[in-house]
Amino acid sequence: MPNTKITAERARVRLSANFFLNDISYEFSHSQVYALLGESGSGKSTFLRTITGLLPLDSGRIDVNGIEVNESNMKPLSQIMGFMPQNYGLFPHLTVKDNVCLQAKLLGWSSKDLQRRLEEMVDLVRLHKELLPQYPRQLSGGQRQRVALMRCMFLDQPVFLFDEPLSALDMKTKSEILMEWNQLFSQLNKLVLIVTHSLYEAKTLGNQILVMKAGELKESGTYKDLSADPNSLLSKDFISSSNP
Repeated sequence: MPNTKITAERARVRLSANFFLNDISYEFSHSQVYALLGESGSGKSTFLRTITGLLPLDSGRIDVNGIEVNESNMKPLSQIMGFMPQNYGLFPHLTVKDNVCLQAKLLGWSSKDLQRRLEEMVDLVRLHKELLPQYPRQLSGGQRQRVALMRCMFLDQPVFLFDEPLSALDMKTKSEILMEWNQLFSQLNKLVLIVTHSLYEAKTLGNQILVMKAGELKESGTYKDLSADPNSLLSKDFISSSNP
């Protein structure tokens, strides 16, 4: 789908008297990696969940390739968007292979197609094949992250969504995976949204950075452009706070 896009029009969600998304409008385009950057409580994960359909809007609209995001459209949307939650969401009672192949099996993929895609994905995310019969509890944090990535991308949808995908990893593993993902996303030619509170992750992975604060989308642009503006939130809230 070369013209894949996600369009948010005045998207609004109120979770409590003090926490809400406030009239967010933005268009996400194909072949771009977007980093949704913000501190805890800024609304970035809430915004991502509204895009997946896991959290209903109070008002406004979100469309993915012209399909409105709502409860009645969850099945077609799942075939357009792959989602990786913050805690990876792996089923502890299923092996790595069964976790990864679960959605494709439910969609009726043949054994031949499952095996072909499984072999492709093992190579793509650099997971050792001997881990396929193991269970999530037997894996390291970095290995579980790779398994979750495989499951997210298994159907080869045009859109991938990630909610704080690196937050549980140690710095060494995180640095290795950031380098791999940077190369991977440039090759895949997909629309990718990554929620993060890390400026380093945002500037390493994001072609575009969206800065959120207090439930609002405050600014967007490349790291180069936003960091060059001393009045941008990126400069004031993230770059300045990371300097000694």
